[in-house]
Amino acid sequence: MNILFVKGKESFADYYIDKLISSAKASGLGFYTVDYKDPTSFISDEFTDFINKSDVKAVSFDLAGLDISDEDGSIIFDKYDIPLYSVLSKPALACKDLLLQADNKTHIIISDKHDELYIEKNFPNVKDILYMPLGGCFEAEENGESKPLDF
Repeated sequence: MNILFVKGKESFADYYIDKLISSAKASGLGFYTVDYKDPTSFISDEFTDFINKSDVKAVSFDLAGLDISDEDGSIIFDKYDIPLYSVLSKPALACKDLLLQADNKTHIIISDKHDELYIEKNFPNVKDILYMPLGGCFEAEENGESKPLDF
């Protein structure tokens, strides 16, 4: 697998992306980093070579990358058929414009059940919504059965 990491929009997200890059290095995965602070990172020959590899998946926070286009104005995820896995750290409503651009290759990772319902109802264009509770949170089990979350 080859991972396209997207960073440079928010410093907190860069911290986590850098941790994921360290893990990718340690695991021997192929990766490339697109950085909003360095526009040449997504118009270079190295970038073009990377996104033309097989099995490329993109990882970002708050749908960063959905607005990156190449020289001809095409959104890179659409043009190169790259699925995006993006962790929402903000309320989904704050990402509304980017959620409208999402397509059937966009996987959203969230930690808020309200956001999950909001996205399911208003953005059928999103491929998948993956719920990931915040660290330390869990669903209590009683008699081996999960109790529904009360929100």
